[in-house]
Amino acid sequence: MSKLQLTRFVDRLAIFDGTVPNGRNVVLKVGEIPKRPGQMTAANAETNDDLGPYHIQITINKDRVNLSSLELARIILHEMIHAELFVANFHKGGSPIDGDFEANFNTYIQKYYPDGNAVIHHNYMAENMVNNMSIVLSLIHSNLGKLQFLNDPNVKNAFPNGLPSDFYKGLAWSGLQATDMWRYRLPERTNYEDYQKLALDNLNNDCN
Repeated sequence: MSKLQLTRFVDRLAIFDGTVPNGRNVVLKVGEIPKRPGQMTAANAETNDDLGPYHIQITINKDRVNLSSLELARIILHEMIHAELFVANFHKGGSPIDGDFEANFNTYIQKYYPDGNAVIHHNYMAENMVNNMSIVLSLIHSNLGKLQFLNDPNVKNAFPNGLPSDFYKGLAWSGLQATDMWRYRLPERTNYEDYQKLALDNLNNDCN
């Protein structure tokens, strides 16, 4: 969390202390997440607002805590945006992620409402949040083992001239592959799939 909050985007999102008066109180924990109907495997994490917008809970799957540092940061970032969407939708106003949030988000509610919150949130994120997410990941990677990653022989072989400019954008798309944008309107998808596989195989757990 401290590494993520080095970025302005994250610093303006959910506050994880349970005491602040701004309506963004979030509990972050590690725990068990069961496989849901229709899923091949259990999710990396879940964000739950069953207790209301002042007691949102993010649970990181205990079976995923051995993932790389940057991937865990991406998962937490993804779930923090879910938390902010729950809060902003409840308050029916602006948000640090979107000054005209209510009108913009309502478009996704109307289009995807029968499919539930996850589909609504993910499609909103896919079309509005990927750039911000990629910037956060690129900014914090130097604090999460970037040098070791760049010196990995597999990474050097794949990218002899350095990481592509859209590498972190490809990583930001992880978790959003069920969205309409990813499935139907993303010509870069093949490159992003390659980036995600390389990251999965070669990112490390170095948190300095």
